[in-house]
Amino acid sequence: MTVTIASGVVARRPVTVDASGNAVPRTDAQNDIGTSARRWQTGWFSAGIFLGANQTDRLGVYEKGTFEPVLRGGTTSGDVLQATANRTGLYLRIGDEVLTYARLSQVSAMTSATGDLQFTAWPFTTLANTGMQPGGSLQVSDMLIFRSGVLTVVPQMGPNSSVVVLQEQRSNLPAAASVTAGAVNASALSPADFALSINYRTA
Repeated sequence: MTVTIASGVVARRPVTVDASGNAVPRTDAQNDIGTSARRWQTGWFSAGIFLGANQTDRLGVYEKGTFEPVLRGGTTSGDVLQATANRTGLYLRIGDEVLTYARLSQVSAMTSATGDLQFTAWPFTTLANTGMQPGGSLQVSDMLIFRSGVLTVVPQMGPNSSVVVLQEQRSNLPAAASVTAGAVNASALSPADFALSINYRTA
């Protein structure tokens, strides 16, 4: 099959159609789509792109956006005094990997909340069984928010969940335990800021 291009030069097409109706190159791994000087403007694909020879290396999703995290008690949500404008979240999803950053600022009161202290409304749920708990980092404006003796506090997510809980390591306990809403020192919320960064895998 040949085609005459604008300059009048006759060139052989590098693409053919196979028996299944797929457009394929005539020679494997020899031809490019566009060049650095002659680029395609936009490409639209419905099911993803395979990178390399391994058919499991498929990039099916690239997405970025915002979400609105919520601070609450796991058993009883309670009343959290905080303006909606002070709850911001950003996410980037590449394939099944999700990178998130959330900030909750000007939290001035939290009453009647019971159960684990939770940050909810994360944009995607974690895998049902990953063999590990996704973790991340937490910054707070004042560690006095937590009970006396707390050494570190780490955000974690369980399987098949869009909820972040906090795990605390205390000087008098060998194992980490969940931070409960009742353990928050309300007098230190004057007001308080929370910033979380957590990465995880989703289906």
